[in-house]
Amino acid sequence: FENRPGSHFQKSMKKESTDKFQQMLEYLVNEDSEKAEEIFHEIRKGESLIREFKQTFALDIKTKKREDYIVFECVKTIAGFLNAKGGTLYIGVADNSDIIGIGVEIGSKKLFKSLDNYLLRIKDTLKNRLGVATLKNIEFIPVKIKGKQILVLNCSESEHQVYIDEKDTYLRC
Repeated sequence: FENRPGSHFQKSMKKESTDKFQQMLEYLVNEDSEKAEEIFHEIRKGESLIREFKQTFALDIKTKKREDYIVFECVKTIAGFLNAKGGTLYIGVADNSDIIGIGVEIGSKKLFKSLDNYLLRIKDTLKNRLGVATLKNIEFIPVKIKGKQILVLNCSESEHQVYIDEKDTYLRC
């Protein structure tokens, strides 16, 4: 392939980058949208059997390091929702419903370089720990609330029992 300005290869790469960027824009929920208001209203209801809040997916806020136990808590929550009647995990929200945002994990000198990288790593973790089939039951919604980006994972009930690492199962009840 010839990589010179205006070449077919460069045009193809530019189109691919533009398409990926467009997909990401479509993926984001505008802060002023009805969906964002609906999500904020749900957060204000607090945690329950069908709503769980996590400040981060992997980062320990105090030590500023990636911790496996934090990832495990998110994976366990999602498995529990999938094995029950479903539920929603809000990442970037404190237990008291304060909007913290996922910005503490995303950035050039942070655990994840971009929102795209963040989503990809979460999906990969869930595929590896819960199985690829589980992703069809999870909707990933990045949304801005109160000026801060959060990630909402809507989980629907799985048709089959979901195991973490093919050995442990969890149920929210």
